[in-house]
Amino acid sequence: MMNNKKTHSFKKKHYNNPSPVNQKSRSNLNNQQIYRPKTRQRLNLSDIIKIASLNIKGITDVKKQFLIDILGEYNITILGLSETNISNKMAKHSFNFYRNNYVTYFANEETNYRGNGVGLIIKKNYARHIVNYNSFKGRIIYVDFIFSGNKKMRIINYYGKSGRVTLDNFNQEVKIYFDKIKELVRESKAQNAEIILLGDFNLHYEKYLDDKNNNRKMKKEHKLFEWIEDEQNFYDPFYIMFDNLSQHSLNTFYPFNTNQNPSRIDYIWVTENLFSETQECKIVNTTTINTDHRMLVYSIWSEDLIGNIANIKRKEGFKEVYKYDKMDGEQWELFQNDLNKYISNSEILKFNFNDKNNINHIWDKIKKGLVQASKNCIPIEKIKLTKSRVNPMKISNAYKVMKFLINFRRSIKDSRKRNHVIRNWITYRKKLLEIGREKSDYCWNKIPKDDKSVKEIFEEIKNLYQIYLILYNHDLLQFKEEKIKLAIDQRCEDLLENQKRSTNQPKILSEYWAKFYFPQDEINDKIYKDLMVEPTNDELNEALNKLSNNKASGPTGISNEMLKHTSPEFKEIIRKLIILIFNNQEIPLEWKYANIYPIPKPKPWGCQLVNTRPITLLETARKLMVSIMNARLSTILQKNKILKGLQFAGLPFSSTFEPLRIINEIIQDANENDKELWILSLDMSKATEK
Repeated sequence: MMNNKKTHSFKKKHYNNPSPVNQKSRSNLNNQQIYRPKTRQRLNLSDIIKIASLNIKGITDVKKQFLIDILGEYNITILGLSETNISNKMAKHSFNFYRNNYVTYFANEETNYRGNGVGLIIKKNYARHIVNYNSFKGRIIYVDFIFSGNKKMRIINYYGKSGRVTLDNFNQEVKIYFDKIKELVRESKAQNAEIILLGDFNLHYEKYLDDKNNNRKMKKEHKLFEWIEDEQNFYDPFYIMFDNLSQHSLNTFYPFNTNQNPSRIDYIWVTENLFSETQECKIVNTTTINTDHRMLVYSIWSEDLIGNIANIKRKEGFKEVYKYDKMDGEQWELFQNDLNKYISNSEILKFNFNDKNNINHIWDKIKKGLVQASKNCIPIEKIKLTKSRVNPMKISNAYKVMKFLINFRRSIKDSRKRNHVIRNWITYRKKLLEIGREKSDYCWNKIPKDDKSVKEIFEEIKNLYQIYLILYNHDLLQFKEEKIKLAIDQRCEDLLENQKRSTNQPKILSEYWAKFYFPQDEINDKIYKDLMVEPTNDELNEALNKLSNNKASGPTGISNEMLKHTSPEFKEIIRKLIILIFNNQEIPLEWKYANIYPIPKPKPWGCQLVNTRPITLLETARKLMVSIMNARLSTILQKNKILKGLQFAGLPFSSTFEPLRIINEIIQDANENDKELWILSLDMSKATEK
């Protein structure tokens, strides 16, 4: 087994950041150090947990308001507070006015609460998953969560004693808290819970590391770090992610006395699974709160660990999808035979197709026949309805390789898992050679049996990881640029749509424009006399052939594919129904219903329909009938030259070339003669949404 110094050195460098944020001057009050290793295609608040830690140096009325602002500004899910300096009685009423959004837990000693006190402020939608909370002597507070799938998580907030630790006071003032932390961690691991250990430890990790790497005698209080890191395999994400920055960038304590040097005494330690889901590490200078500590903000992706946290529990559903791609000519023939059999058994032909009172009955029979034949003859697949969102960066090749290298390193580091690697070394070697192709000359001939071979393999893993980390960051940059461009385009479109809403009220047209909406005397009304005559078989078949495949169906679930593949006998029944509708100018009641789906816009939903793009799915048989009417109307308009002058439309035998040529010449004339030109473009398809 390799020594602790090398193990830590590799773990530290293994995750280093090739593009660090430069350290800013301490005089910059807005100084923030940030590391972001991952991104998401579509960000939802329930996808990310933001855990923060802050020594607040006493809670006052002024600080409470500023703290509430910070919770909102950084969208913090869970905030651990140290040195609250308030009694348990005072803590009960500290945040009453903000408890619609957060739940608070505080603990302190009953008598001497100055210089002590810890607390946790937790968003309500997460707090409802809390099954237990407790505290220990005003310096440790912890909560236990259970999420769906029996996934557990424990958060422990610790405020360590400040000042010099001597042999005499170690047992009374330090060891009892260390022992409690160890007890809580062991208890959590026994229940397979993820753990977050955070707070103001009042301990210097760098001093511990210096003693450890130089084989010097370790101070008793620093042995907690050794136990956390080496025995329990916790990860310090801020130290790992900020490795390339100067050590000063990790400082969290800036004494009010400028003669004292800043240092790092605040920490967030996490278990392995949580660390692998790191989204962002941030050190924030909370300038509005009078404290000499910085706030740590640690963000993780939540969906792989605890799932999405919803305000309302929703049942999982299924939908049935017809697999038309698995249908061939023989199967469609069976479908038609089933329809013909239905015609014979349902007595649909006995209906009087001249009586408008039968419109709804005839349609009901047609609907039942199509649905029944489809279920009998068309393969159906059940699809589970989920709300999962795939992170595109997580399926990139670079990310997959980085994940594999992390897991491989863990396996050979753990003596229990290493035997599995040795037994399957041929498979692992093949995978590693594939990863290193054109990137490394290493042959992977050494099996990780001893410390020397493990050390050499660790070094090569580190080199490969750095290469793929660069590739990953390059892909990440491209992805962000594409998302920015998409967001800009979407914002412009949203702006136009928002402006249109101002037209949702009656307008008084001027006399000039009103005349354009009067009936045109030169148009003979008799040209429309054949618009509603009985449709022929050819018209029906032509309209059916023009129906698009793979389109969403309406309320009854009848699709275009079903209509297109009906038997000639069944098509005749559909044609007779359309004739009955044309003659009486009345449609079936079910055709007046539609499915409306509000598609969210890229903005907060806020329970406002204006923040959605509704799409309406009409009954396909209704659309078939309308397409026959539209085809006739287009022919009438083209034949009688109704659209004249500068009016253009996609009529039969017409072309968009002429209007485009005219517009191009107008633009060219404006450019050549330095004229101001305004072009108005109207997308009339949007008019149907208002």
